Amino acid sequence: MRILIIILFPFLSTLIAHGETKPSDQEQFALWEKLVQPSKGEAMPIGNYSAGCLQGAESLPLSGPAFVVMHPERKRYFGHPELLSYIKSLASTVRDNHLGILLVGDMGRPRGGPMISGHASHQIGLDVDLWYSLPKKAPRKAERSRLSAGHFTANGKLAHWNKKLTKLLELAIQNPSVDRIFVNPIIKQSLCRSEKEAAWLHKIRPWWGHDDHFHVRLNCPAGSNQCQPGTPIPDGPGCDSDLAWWFSEDAKKTLIDRGKKERVFPVLPAACAALSAQ
Repeated sequence: MRILIIILFPFLSTLIAHGETKPSDQEQFALWEKLVQPSKGEAMPIGNYSAGCLQGAESLPLSGPAFVVMHPERKRYFGHPELLSYIKSLASTVRDNHLGILLVGDMGRPRGGPMISGHASHQIGLDVDLWYSLPKKAPRKAERSRLSAGHFTANGKLAHWNKKLTKLLELAIQNPSVDRIFVNPIIKQSLCRSEKEAAWLHKIRPWWGHDDHFHVRLNCPAGSNQCQPGTPIPDGPGCDSDLAWWFSEDAKKTLIDRGKKERVFPVLPAACAALSAQ
């Protein structure tokens, strides 16, 4: 497979340079999906969260003293070393606060890059989905590919939420390497009511879905000159008109329109083509 990729990428580049047929989006997604080992070299995020790749990724152990990787068959447990350090540290903090075992969902692929399903981001090794479910005992190996994350909204309202989950988000946001955390708009709305004086609420951002997990995004690590930071977060706790939009008719229409669009392979930095051919 490695030999095939080395041969294929220069060939595709030549075709594109001469204005000939470009590989389809699905073919490009499939090519990145076939990369099953991290590349060599120092860990380096390249590009942005939704159009990039990761040199020198590391794999998170499938289980640790206070965390478990769910659905390991997806092979989405790779990331930048700072992401691995963050997950391990948070898991220990969650355990020390007697909240339970931290269940880790999708991180990134072995060389980052676009995923064939499920995520537009998670491409440069700085994103992770963490489940709200906090079991007292770690799921057995046979359960990790079978269990699904529980949903915490229903019929437009919060469901099964408790103070333990609010504490989980508070602990998750405290690390200075965190850029923001994405949650369901209904969860953000509830936090604006119960935690309106909390400074950490600023980094809790509403986004579609995210009612069974929260999405942590880290800042570009120091010295990562090929990593492109995200859009700055507006000032304030984010509980005003910015949040109100997510419950508007315009938001509903936007969500419907998003669902109709086919997945488009993003334009990646040139360095990602070289990375995938190693």
